[in-house]
Amino acid sequence: MQSNKCGTYAGYQAHWKLKEKSCSDCKQAAKIYRKTYYAKNRDLMIANAKAQNLANPEKYKTRLKAWRSANPEKSSASVKAWVKQHPERVREMARANDRKRRAIQKNNQHEKYSDQEVLDTYGTKCHLCLKPIDLKAPRSTHKKGWENGLHIDHVIPISKGGADMLSNVRPAHGICNIRKRNHTQEANKNGTNHRNR
Repeated sequence: MQSNKCGTYAGYQAHWKLKEKSCSDCKQAAKIYRKTYYAKNRDLMIANAKAQNLANPEKYKTRLKAWRSANPEKSSASVKAWVKQHPERVREMARANDRKRRAIQKNNQHEKYSDQEVLDTYGTKCHLCLKPIDLKAPRSTHKKGWENGLHIDHVIPISKGGADMLSNVRPAHGICNIRKRNHTQEANKNGTNHRNR
């Protein structure tokens, strides 16, 4: 039913209240209204969406999976954009996946934890030499200054049956972690039973 409100958001609402199909003008008006509203209230809407997703994780996963299936190109572009904007987070996820994979291979316990949780729990000093860790230093051993950067050290190594869990990890300097690893490997070759530092 065409009304004098058609072509406006009020017209769109009138169609909806009458349970009838919206005309193209009202659909366009509603689209513009939603975009404008989102632009003005972006932070609030994102916060509300996150709260809803946390309250209903299974529903969120199902909806996200359906959207990705229906929009493979948009989904791929969105993932690529996120990866480009968050390189350090991507590297952290890769390190966490590698630790988990090694723990599973050895049938060791594992749990999800973040680098930040390790720092919040145990502080920002190297647990091996007790000196501060440079959190801005690179973590890859092929980059200059990596020696003082953050490494996540397993107190009982995964290779020795240690769990990949928050209770078994500590923050360490990259160089201290490498030295500890080398020391442990050397002890294993010699057949001695040195305690991990």
